Amino acid sequence: MAQDKDLYAVLGVTRSASEEDLKKAFRRLAKQLHPDVNPGNKSAEARFKDINVAYEVLKDPHKRKLYDEFGDVSLQQGFDAQKARAWKRRPQNTAGMDDSVPFGGGGAPFGGFGSGVGGFDVGDLFGEMFQRGARGGPIRGAAQDVTMLADLDLGTALKGTQLEVRVPTLEACKSCSGSGQKANAKANLCKNCKGTGRRTINASGMRMAATCDTCNGTGTVTDACTACSGRGATELLDTVTVRIPPGADDGSRLRVSGRGINGGDLVIETRIKPHPFFRRDGLDLHLKLPVTLDETWNGATVDVPTPDGNVNLRVPPQSQPGNKLRLKGKGVHRGDAVGDLYVELDVRLPDRDDAAFAAAVKAAERAYTRPVRQGIKL
Repeated sequence: MAQDKDLYAVLGVTRSASEEDLKKAFRRLAKQLHPDVNPGNKSAEARFKDINVAYEVLKDPHKRKLYDEFGDVSLQQGFDAQKARAWKRRPQNTAGMDDSVPFGGGGAPFGGFGSGVGGFDVGDLFGEMFQRGARGGPIRGAAQDVTMLADLDLGTALKGTQLEVRVPTLEACKSCSGSGQKANAKANLCKNCKGTGRRTINASGMRMAATCDTCNGTGTVTDACTACSGRGATELLDTVTVRIPPGADDGSRLRVSGRGINGGDLVIETRIKPHPFFRRDGLDLHLKLPVTLDETWNGATVDVPTPDGNVNLRVPPQSQPGNKLRLKGKGVHRGDAVGDLYVELDVRLPDRDDAAFAAAVKAAERAYTRPVRQGIKL
């Protein structure tokens, strides 16, 4: 399955779906998309494969937990959750950006998190993709995507914003033109393997031959460039301006073409912080609005905040706590689509003692037409 597909969306369930919800969704889709039901339909066959992959991950509690925490990168071979968490705990970049561990398309595990640029070792990060000059060749490597997390509050996500992100990159060393070697350097016999390019390992009573890690199997070594310590590259942080469009949701992904490693892409994944009053459900917003007894009983016009600014909401007389009122078109704007805002009345009692109020409430008992707990039983 292609990366960046949300596994929950593939199955058509929410992130809070239970194991039973996942099973029902998978079985329903499997019946619709099975190749026996759709002979020769390549689209149905591709979707059938996607739902199988999604279900295999989400039905496994451990895999699902890692996917919820890290997203697609947790599905790649060699993913190390401990290193990923250590990376996320490092100081944040500008504008609230928190870099996630960049995993390349090949899925190779990266090295430790040490003292390199931005709190991790860029040499380790790029070590699988570049041949060091001192070990036989100029810089080269496949295009790799870099994934970063953007922590946004709900208001910012609804309105959209612009962020400046610092992306780790490598540039060919100007002193050695990427070779990793000193100018006019001569090849010397490798002292570790004595020119054979192989070394012997003794393990559990067995003798095994392996490629010499000093000369990378060439049998010779050259003096390393002092400017880049033989890497053939210098480490940089490239600043990229990214515009987050209005309506970004939790887990939304924005791809910036060509701003990753070696021409790969920069992928921004948004994480939306919980709001104390508002809750988002797709394009709709839900608000628990505090109101007084007077406003609910006698009716009132109250101010309600929306993504478009404050609007007036008419509370009908004798409204009950928990009643919901709808403000059409005042939800999330995303492209040409827009949702609604549902306002739930949250009646608040006075927060201090008042004898007159206590007497009035006592007298109000006469206004009930029947006992409020009538009919409640097991």
